[in-house]
Amino acid sequence: MRLSEVPDTVASLAEVSLAMQRCVHACTVLSNQRGLVQNSYALRVTLVTHLFLRVLPVPLPLRHPDRAQRLV
Repeated sequence: MRLSEVPDTVASLAEVSLAMQRCVHACTVLSNQRGLVQNSYALRVTLVTHLFLRVLPVPLPLRHPDRAQRLV
């Protein structure tokens, strides 16, 4: 499992789902290999942080005029 399989950007709900699935898979593999991989916990935290702060888009406010046209 490569950590780079989590994309840097997403453009649709399907891509959001795929990015989250890849993140879960990578974290599971790192957790299972924690005796072999140094700083496994730090790698998992960094990957999840990257996913939620950089990859996934911030939702528009409820009263934003363009909210109805945008899915993500």
